[in-house]
Amino acid sequence: MRRLWRRQVASAPEIQHLMADKKLLIADGHHRYETAMAFQREHPHLPGASRMVMAFVNMHSAGLKILATHRLVNGVDPAGFLAAAGRDFDVREIASLDELKAAWAASGHRSIIGAAIGDKLYQLENRTSRGALDVRILHEGLLGKALGISEAAVRDETHLRYIRGIDAAVEEVRKGAAQIAFLLKPTSVQQVADTSFSGGVMPQKSTDFYPKLLSGMVMYKLDCEISA
Repeated sequence: MRRLWRRQVASAPEIQHLMADKKLLIADGHHRYETAMAFQREHPHLPGASRMVMAFVNMHSAGLKILATHRLVNGVDPAGFLAAAGRDFDVREIASLDELKAAWAASGHRSIIGAAIGDKLYQLENRTSRGALDVRILHEGLLGKALGISEAAVRDETHLRYIRGIDAAVEEVRKGAAQIAFLLKPTSVQQVADTSFSGGVMPQKSTDFYPKLLSGMVMYKLDCEISA
């Protein structure tokens, strides 16, 4: 059973007071927020233009976590990739995903990225950027430096696509639908907070928060077709 309580408008100042000294992170929907801000600037006298719907969640809530988004690469020459990666990474072939997950669990501040190439799995440990976000090291050190994929190509997803689920990512390589699968340890909520509060911006596709808001009495999933 779901319950919904209506807050009186008079309680808005109380909420504002409670939130006055809090820092707000936009974990999902920054494009919608930026669009709403632009709309308000363009229509300052339009009633309601200064408001938008938001859901607030305590980032320290038990059970809140971030799911990993893995990278699939095509249109590159994987033959020389391991040699190129070896300039900045310790590259080691591993026997299973369980071995990779065990390395992640014991990694601490070390950055370890998995890679599936053909029917083999590799563990790549970065030697040069201790403490940096794994996803940033992946994009700069492996996609950019080792494979030569530009930032523009990443934005346009020319050589890159994204996938959830580590087993699904490896399977895409095994069946020939991708040349390389880069496997990432999930980003922690604290890493997002540290990056944001220091003035940084999280890399693309690195904050898939879970659980998601459910459709129900306030929000609904719309299944419709839009024609020109």
